[in-house]
Amino acid sequence: MIKPNRSLSAQFGRDNKSFAAQADGNNGQVTLQAGARNTAMTAQIGGARDNASSTVQFGAYNTSAALQKADGGAANTQGTVQLGIANVAGTVQAGGSTNGSTTIQSGFRNVSAAVQGGDTGASNTQSTVQFGAGNLAATVQDASGENASTTLQVGVRNSSVAAQAGGGNTQASRQFGRGNNALTVQVGSDAGRNDSTITQIGVANDAYVGQVSLAGADNAQTTLQVGRRNVARTAQLDRSRNGSATVQAGSRNDALAVQAGGKGANQQGTVQLGKGNSARTLQLAGATETNLSGIVQVGKDNAAYATQVGGNDQQGTLQIGRDNFAATTQANTAGSTGLNAAGTLQVGRDNKAMTLQIANPLGSNTSLVAQLGDGNFAGTVQGAGGNGLNTSAALQIGSDNGIVTAQAANGGTNTSLAIQAGVGNQAFVSQSAAGGLANTSVSAQFGKGNVAAVVQR
Repeated sequence: MIKPNRSLSAQFGRDNKSFAAQADGNNGQVTLQAGARNTAMTAQIGGARDNASSTVQFGAYNTSAALQKADGGAANTQGTVQLGIANVAGTVQAGGSTNGSTTIQSGFRNVSAAVQGGDTGASNTQSTVQFGAGNLAATVQDASGENASTTLQVGVRNSSVAAQAGGGNTQASRQFGRGNNALTVQVGSDAGRNDSTITQIGVANDAYVGQVSLAGADNAQTTLQVGRRNVARTAQLDRSRNGSATVQAGSRNDALAVQAGGKGANQQGTVQLGKGNSARTLQLAGATETNLSGIVQVGKDNAAYATQVGGNDQQGTLQIGRDNFAATTQANTAGSTGLNAAGTLQVGRDNKAMTLQIANPLGSNTSLVAQLGDGNFAGTVQGAGGNGLNTSAALQIGSDNGIVTAQAANGGTNTSLAIQAGVGNQAFVSQSAAGGLANTSVSAQFGKGNVAAVVQR
């Protein structure tokens, strides 16, 4: 029977150093240091037994380093608590069935770094909590099983970095304060899943997420930002399915989502509440796959941009307020029989909606724009080749609204419907169909001082 190794070290003052080395598994180590410029180092090497280490440091410029290696299904557990200024906590865990690490830091300019690598089927778990300013939390996890990481930061100018590679990855970053940064990179394999959730509340926070699936796993990302001048960036590359949701509440927030899935569908939803916000979505899919995007903006001076390239493109934009701008661009790939479908609804005044759709020889375009209010503008451009079909419908209720629709079909058919109700509205339709096929246009205006013009070739 292997007896346990137990060690306790307590140091008070400055420039103290504590070293603990334990072997053969079933190891336990506790280190307590109070003062300045103290160093605590723990190394635990076990066979088929568990390793457990705890380090507590109070003061300034303290350093804690823990190395754990377990074999034969054993587990590594490390806990570090640092209170003060410019403290550094480093944890390295390898082997075993489960690696677990927890770091808590309070103060200024603290650094927490955790590296975890597990054996076949192993799982890694890391939790980091930081309070104060200028803190950095870095987590690196590599396991064929599950990687789970959670970071909570409260304060100013804190940074969180998480990198995960393995079968299934889960990362949650929560930041409260000002000028915080969160970066998450996930690489998934097998049939696992990449899950990342970032929540930021405050001012001038940045959230960056990159997800790559190598063997058919799904990518899922959710970002919530409340405040102003926040930035959210999401990039997803998948062989199965990409799913992303971004919610921003406040002013002058910026959201960008890029999704590329050669063998799966892309799904993106963006909601922005406030003023001066910008939402951009870029989706690339295979010829038989689907791009789905939805953008909702409530407020004023908001801008929504959606670009979709692939087989079946579907985009919906809802804007409520004034001086908002929505632009949608859709193009299916060569040889695709897919449909480009775009719908835009704007409620308010002085809003603008632009739609550009290009359908390759076998594809079709469908666009619907509805605007309620005064001073709105809807512009639609559609191009279809082969036997493609262009269909456009625009509805405006209010005064001083404008509709411009341009359709070109090379061997296809153009259909346009424009309805305006109010005063001083204008509707212009241009249709061109080659091969002797048909153009169809219907314009209906109700009110006073309205103008409608249709050109067909």
